[in-house]
Amino acid sequence: MKNYFYPSFFAREGEEDPKLLFSDYLVILAIIIIPTSFLCLVDRKLFYIPGLFDYRFLAVLLTFPLIFFGVDINKFFKLPGSKWFALAALYCVFNFFFSIYRGIAVTEVITAFRGLVYVTSTLCAILYLCSVEDSRLYKITRYIIIITLVQGILLFLACTLRVNFFMNQSRGYKQGFKGATIIQNTWAYPRFFFPVVALLTGMVFFEKKNIWEVLFFLGIMVPLPFLTILRSQSVITVFTIMLIFFLNILVNKHIKGKFGLTLKAFIAVVSIVTVFCIAFPGYTGRYLDKWGFGDKDEKLNSSTLDFRVKIVEEAWWRIKDSRLLGLGYKKSGVPKTVDVGGRNYDYVLGEDTYIAPVIFTEGVLGLFLRIMPILSLLVCNLYRIFQNYEPKLKAVSICVVAVILANCINPVQTDVFVKYNIILFFLYLLEILRYNYLAMEDVDMCCADIDNTVFN
Repeated sequence: MKNYFYPSFFAREGEEDPKLLFSDYLVILAIIIIPTSFLCLVDRKLFYIPGLFDYRFLAVLLTFPLIFFGVDINKFFKLPGSKWFALAALYCVFNFFFSIYRGIAVTEVITAFRGLVYVTSTLCAILYLCSVEDSRLYKITRYIIIITLVQGILLFLACTLRVNFFMNQSRGYKQGFKGATIIQNTWAYPRFFFPVVALLTGMVFFEKKNIWEVLFFLGIMVPLPFLTILRSQSVITVFTIMLIFFLNILVNKHIKGKFGLTLKAFIAVVSIVTVFCIAFPGYTGRYLDKWGFGDKDEKLNSSTLDFRVKIVEEAWWRIKDSRLLGLGYKKSGVPKTVDVGGRNYDYVLGEDTYIAPVIFTEGVLGLFLRIMPILSLLVCNLYRIFQNYEPKLKAVSICVVAVILANCINPVQTDVFVKYNIILFFLYLLEILRYNYLAMEDVDMCCADIDNTVFN
């Protein structure tokens, strides 16, 4: 019987250690190394051509050749939501050429398209990974997790030591608050933070031999949203961890000592929070201030929810004559109904909200097609966690559910339906590993076939 290895940064006993191919390294390079500008250690301006090209578009272009190294279309279409995924990618390509047909300048089409093309580029990567053997898939997954942990450690050190050693700095990365210097370089934030934190949390239930290493990395990763003063990310992180613990206790009856593990984890979290508040009062005060718990005369008005909602309303008003298909890949220009403080602001190119650029350029149809693969993954894995699967399989489904639900808490701000090359890429990588395992078990494939029939 083939063993199912819970995805981890550990090389498991009995797990093969194959040599990766050039195409495997190309996946790692295009999905995590280049999009992070080499872990934020290489100046992103090195790849920048104004309005046409940057390091993110370079990463996208490197994913397209993957389909020439091998694809397994049959396996792909047996994954939940895969048909919707393919339709979303094809519509993205169709809209690119249709935008040119509408008379929009090619340079403007490319400028708007490069921020929304991830659904198509990620499809190429997933099609390739469907053809990769299991041992190499596990190694690719392990490398992605390790690189994410390295990113987390680098950012943790930068924040705690108050030294920014990254080549790229986000706006306002260095701040002062009540005499304390705060480093919050969000550009250095780990790319696969949420799925990796979810897997680490799930590992608490399965790792006995290496439990202290797991808790150590959780202790590094979990404080990052608080150190970088990111409210939405901190809420998503806490919600993800709570949901994973709750669902594992509820449905994984075969896990021994669940309540003891939960108590130990709770004590560990309280201890970490206490040490954090004592050691970094400046970060704690600034974070509480962003939530409105600071002194009245020192509160910083950083709430942008109303602004994002108004941008979405503006985009909806602008496409009133073309609600289904949108206006094509072009710039929105300065909003006419939203006060942007005199800035030359374009919400198609901006990152305040991703609903606005999608409905503006692709219409309701584009938004619907982008959401359906996510919804399919969510419903399918909710179904799975209450079925008679192995505890480790259930735990991975719980991680998928927790990551999706947590990232949809704030639908106006979430990027999960646009940046497919982050969360959706990782979740489909887990789906491929699961499918490969079940393909070796004739009995369990009946359940897999039910999944495909109902949710694909």
